[in-house]
Amino acid sequence: MDSGLLYCRGFLVALSAPSVVPAAYARKSRILWLDLRTSFVESGDVDQDWVGIVGLVVDTATSGRTGADIARELCEQLLIDEPAMLSMTDRLSGRFVVLFKRHDQPLRIVGDACGTRAVAYASRGGIAAMHAKLVADNLSGAPVDPLVTDFMGGYPGRATPYDGVRLLTPNTVLTLETGAIARFYPREPIRRCAVSDVIDEVQARLRTCLRAVADRAPLVMSLTAGLDSRATLAAVIESHVPIETFTFFTEDPSTREDVRRAAEIAGELGLGHTVITADCPITDVRPSFDAAITANAIGRHGPHVYQRVFDHYRGRDLVHVRSNLVEIGRGFWRRYEINVRSIDGLVALYSRIQKRDLTANESRLVRSLFLDFRVSTDFNAASLLGIDPRQLLYWEHRMGCWLSQVLIEGDPAFETVNPWNCRSLLEALLSVSTGEQLRGVVPRRMIARAGLDRWSFS
Repeated sequence: MDSGLLYCRGFLVALSAPSVVPAAYARKSRILWLDLRTSFVESGDVDQDWVGIVGLVVDTATSGRTGADIARELCEQLLIDEPAMLSMTDRLSGRFVVLFKRHDQPLRIVGDACGTRAVAYASRGGIAAMHAKLVADNLSGAPVDPLVTDFMGGYPGRATPYDGVRLLTPNTVLTLETGAIARFYPREPIRRCAVSDVIDEVQARLRTCLRAVADRAPLVMSLTAGLDSRATLAAVIESHVPIETFTFFTEDPSTREDVRRAAEIAGELGLGHTVITADCPITDVRPSFDAAITANAIGRHGPHVYQRVFDHYRGRDLVHVRSNLVEIGRGFWRRYEINVRSIDGLVALYSRIQKRDLTANESRLVRSLFLDFRVSTDFNAASLLGIDPRQLLYWEHRMGCWLSQVLIEGDPAFETVNPWNCRSLLEALLSVSTGEQLRGVVPRRMIARAGLDRWSFS
């Protein structure tokens, strides 16, 4: 196996010396080990309080701030209290994890808005890492194999295919010492806002984010014929940042329209555009790449695609811009008339996503894991604060437990950032009326403003 592909762009934090540390990792601060391709900034001790940030972070509220600036301000907020610091993270975007410690309290960990830089952790505490297998290997002291269960769209609840290893879901904070989690968002009911005000706020935050990321590395964007990537492209145009685009072609017939439409748009806008052909069978993947992806991610979503992406972009220091978080604000799961505040509803919706009948044992397991999810994350109480529970589930489970693992498959090729990955921005999308959310009014008007509505959507 190519060790350079294994656990890349990851981190490991442990209260005692871990037995399994990847060769590419280096100790950077305190009890933290990092892959050398992963950025890290810290505040330094401020009255014995401390904040460290793993990954790429930008402040959507203020231009020109470095990661170190953000870490210092987070620590200043931590001096006030933890809620003040967590509230500040609402305005941050990127792909990152915040570690923080008050002088008289244990180390705590919180992820970005949608958990795109995954945090897997031991349910009994003591260790966390971006990759679930790395946590499992350290718990056992030797490499372990995953439990073999074929779940699509993310494992149920907070689960992973490893005993004693959980995923930190969005909007919750982890105490590393005990493995306990607590919800901190949403804090109050979502207020309703006018579409014009929301568009202004969304565009301002996206503009600040895209310019900050473009200042750090050249950008490449995955462009399709869909609404979400078009909305991101509209923000790119409004931000005046240089970018190139790509679309991949697979055996899935729907990708043909993506290729055709994306090439038309990129050509007219004068963007450098690449079509990456990945119409080979999923079995046509190099053993070393397949083994790395299998170890890195929970599930295998498209190793044949990401192998071709890796081959095309390897050796270039790029940031990949992705778009699909817009679906949170478009009520993507509202089409399911299912009450997900109940365990039966959670299981029913999850079972539909599997696109197959669950066995009796799988149904019992799914029920147990979603009961844990509902209770541990205080999901039902949170769903009463103005976010439709189906949208909240899409945000916290679909994005936190599925998308985070999809991004890991792309890590050998490049770092990935979704500029919509910001709680303040997502809250703005969710503040328009239900009908406006379902019609996608905010992204559609952004697209129209940029003159990108002359092409149809797939």
